[in-house]
Amino acid sequence: MLNQRVFYIYIGLLLFYRFAESWAMRKTGSAGRRPNFEKTMLLIMVPYFLVILLPPVEASLFDRCPSIIWMAAGGVLIVLAALVRVRAHLDIGASFSMAVEQPPAGTLSKQGLYSVIRHPLYLGNALLFLGCPVFMASRFSWMAAALGLAGIILRIELEEEYLMDHVDGYREYRQETYKIIPSIY
Repeated sequence: MLNQRVFYIYIGLLLFYRFAESWAMRKTGSAGRRPNFEKTMLLIMVPYFLVILLPPVEASLFDRCPSIIWMAAGGVLIVLAALVRVRAHLDIGASFSMAVEQPPAGTLSKQGLYSVIRHPLYLGNALLFLGCPVFMASRFSWMAAALGLAGIILRIELEEEYLMDHVDGYREYRQETYKIIPSIY
């Protein structure tokens, strides 16, 4: 059976992730920004909720408790996800939007993480999508993680296409940086 302590640690890690990101968004002024809804947001939003909710449900249903190794590895990934997302929010500032849209005044963030990778916020999402099933040593919840990773790749492609057409200097910026993993992708 899923140990209550394991569940509380998992919830604590997710609260740290959420509060850290909320703090960064409030600090930069992007917390109040409400983009127009677009269908492609669901490529990230649906897996986000599934990858958070399914691992503890799966652990409870199948009467499994993760080992300390799985919990430590997953915990590290979740904390890294939070730190990457906080840094990325601080670097992009008020230009952050969940929608694929032109940043305010056509600005292009090139500082901090954005000087090396173009989509550090998606890197943070990917780390969370991996960290939650790892923490709970899930077996079936990986489908939600795979769905989320596929959504990230598709969203990156859609954003890149849009930004090349609408933001001055984006084509050059693409040649100087990687999408989310330096030297790989």
